[in-house]
Parts: sequence; C-alpha cells; structure tokens
Amino acid sequence: AENSNSLAFFNNVKSLNRELLENAFPLIPKNKPARMKAAKYFKYILDNYPTYYGNQNAADMLKIADTFSFVIGESTPKKQKLKMYLEAWGKNDPLHDMEKDEFNGGYGESLVEKNIENSGSLSFEDQAHLEYMIASLYFELNDNQNATKFYKRFLECQKKKSSEGFDRRVEKDIKLYDSDKKSILHREIKQNKINDAYFKLGSLQFQDNQLEESKNNLEHFITKSMTSDPDKIFLANQILGDMYLNLKNYDKALNYYQKALTINAITFNQKNPILYKMGLTFYRLNDYEKAIERLKQVNGTGEYGKFNAACLFYTSKSYQLLGDDENSLEIFKRIRDRFPQSDEDLAATFEIAKYNFKKGLYDEAYSQLSKSGQGNNAKSDFSIKTLLNNPMDRFLKNEFIVVDEILAQPDSKVEDIGLLYNLANVFTAKKEYEKAIDVYTLMTSNPLTIHQMGAKRDQLYFDMAKIWAENG
Repeated sequence: AENSNSLAFFNNVKSLNRELLENAFPLIPKNKPARMKAAKYFKYILDNYPTYYGNQNAADMLKIADTFSFVIGESTPKKQKLKMYLEAWGKNDPLHDMEKDEFNGGYGESLVEKNIENSGSLSFEDQAHLEYMIASLYFELNDNQNATKFYKRFLECQKKKSSEGFDRRVEKDIKLYDSDKKSILHREIKQNKINDAYFKLGSLQFQDNQLEESKNNLEHFITKSMTSDPDKIFLANQILGDMYLNLKNYDKALNYYQKALTINAITFNQKNPILYKMGLTFYRLNDYEKAIERLKQVNGTGEYGKFNAACLFYTSKSYQLLGDDENSLEIFKRIRDRFPQSDEDLAATFEIAKYNFKKGLYDEAYSQLSKSGQGNNAKSDFSIKTLLNNPMDRFLKNEFIVVDEILAQPDSKVEDIGLLYNLANVFTAKKEYEKAIDVYTLMTSNPLTIHQMGAKRDQLYFDMAKIWAENG
C-alpha cells in the first residue's frame, strides 16, 4: 500500500476506514485492541495522506477526530486535533448554520426547513459534543475569543436540548436532527460538560472584562454544579470575590472569599491570595483589626508568594490607622529588607518620610544624607529626595502610593498640598532658606513633580524668586 497511488488503493482505504470506524469507535474507550488499531491506522493515513480526511462526511470526520482525542490524544498536537474537529464542523452546514433559533418554544414546528442529503450529518448531541471539543481546544490553545464563541454555542445547544417540547419537535423534523442515531456515551450532553462550559466561559468573560456575563455564568456554575473538582469551585468563588471587590461590593466579596476558604481539598498555599484579598477588603471597610488578623495569615511560597509584600504593607497601614506607630514603622522597615526596590518598598519609604514630617523630623523626611564609612546607609535612607530618584512610572503605576500626597496637582480637590510643598513651607517658616530653595529646585526639576504641576509650575519659580528677593 505504501508504494501504491492507484485508485484501487484509495478505494481499499475507504473500505478499511469504514470497517474500523464501525467496529472500533462505538467501543471507545472500552475495547483497547480495536481502538488502538483504529488509532494507528488513522495516524498512518494522517502522516502519509493528510488530504484524504477532507473527503469524509461530518459524522465520519467527527469519529476520526474523537479517535485522535480519546485514544492517542497525548501524541497528537492540539492544533492538529482542532483542525480535524473544524473539518467536521465545516461539513455539518445544515446544523451549524442554525443561527436564527429555529425552535422558539412550545411544541411548534421548526421555523426553517432544511434538507439533508447525506446521512453523515450529525445528531443534535453530536453537534453539541463537536462544539464543546472545539471550545475546549481553543481554550487550551489560549484563543479566548474563539473559545468563548464555541462555549456559548455548546450552552445554547444544551438549553435547546433541555427546553420543554424538544423531543417532540425533533420527532416532527427527524430529517433535520437524524434523531434515530444513538449518541455515543462520551458525546452525551452531561452535567460535567455543562458545568465545565459555564466555568470556563465565566472565567474567559472575566478576563475580557465582561463582568455581568461572567458573574451570571460563574454563579450558575456554583449553584448548579455537582462537580467533584474542588479547584474549579474554589476558583469560581475567588473570581466572583475579586469581581465584587473591584465593584466595591465588599459584603458580597467577603461572602465568596469565605466560601472559597471552606473548600477542604485546597492547600493552604492556594488559599493565600484569598486571605490577602479578605484582608484588603476589611482594610477598605476600615475594619483594621480584622484586616490585620487575615493579612498576618498570609505566607505564600513560590507563585503564591506574590502577595507577601502587599500583605506587609497593608498590615503596617492598618497599625498606622489604629495609632500603633511602633508596629507600623517596624513593618515598613521590614519591607525594605525583604522586598527591596519593590513597589511596596517605595510606598513604605514614602510612608516613613510622611511619619518623620509628622513628628517634626523634617531633615530626615526630606534628605537623610549619607554618613561616611557606613556602607549600609542606603537601607536606612527613607527620605523623599532619595525616593524621587526612581523613574516617574514607578510612582504613577504604583497602586500603593497616592501621588497627590507627594505633590498635589493644582486642580485636584485634595486638602493637603503634598509632602514636598509642606516641607518647602516649613523650611521657609524656619528661615532655613537654602533647604527651602533645594525643595523648590527639586519640585521644578524632577519628572514626577513636573508632571504633577504642569503649566502651573511657574508658581514654584515665583515662590523661589520671592524667597531670594526677601532674604538676599
């Protein structure tokens, strides 16, 4: 056969193809010898005569695609499997073109009549299975747009299948659905497939910022799910908690986070992001004691350690807002040791500079000069002048810093004019004019302060000129 390109060879291939499909496929995944023989044969044809599969009808193409997925799936590239399923989907025109809701409830007739000329068209459940497999492969290949499209199509099939009067409508249009064909077990529209589709569709919509649709699908998944997969239930609750946290609906956020924490099969390491988000939620509710309680439980390792620095920052802020400056300062300084040059380190430095200003330690707040012979001095320098040596984006994109607290924009509605302006005013009032001029020079030359002041930076030059004029 390998040396033959004759028509007889391809006729034999077609005959063998049919025989293997009929004998092996209905027994998947039970009859191992038959299914492995079929899989090896299909692989041989794919490698040597890849265009041959283009001649199959939709039903046979779906059988071949399923054989690759369920028998030798690990050795078949995902893109290759997807291509086969899409071939079957493309050949099933009478069904996959149903975009106008032929059945609109009750026991009515179909609104659109279609004639199916070849017996290879798919049954309703086979169509649903096909679209589920396509969606799953797109999902695994990170093609979120197409995965979303086909998960929606699958769920529409499921809704039609479960609608009242569906079976009687099918009987009246047996040509359309070919319902006399019995669906193979793994193709049936079962609850585990439905649950998986709702979960993944909701997750994809959350990533795409389709929050209302995501919320509806994930809540449906949690409400209806009988799945034994605790990871999915955990993640669904986590996503819903995150969604309500972003929407500032803190009570609902806490409700979903608490549900996630009750899932026993999840490791403590996996729960670290939930504990952090709960602490953050309590912080935003001004319940600082509960915030500290949750944040202190966070100690993730590996990929789950990404919230450790943020936990320290909000723990310190909570102590600060409770009036416990000693614990607050100790934790802010600890961030420098454990997470140097992180966003949290920059924010902690600024918090310490503000604290020093509040306590009247103006020189330390503005510029803590290096001491000769102390190589460790960089660790103890928490001044605003040194902090502003960092690139402007490190401040503008830092979720832990309110930039107006460094230097308020002239048109902003904040009450405080910012630490730098406050320092300039204090040094001027204390008649420490060189220091005042140094602060003004920083405000007129640093990229961040220029960004904050905009066209009204001229006011700063006027203030500097006034100091020079009045004090020689």
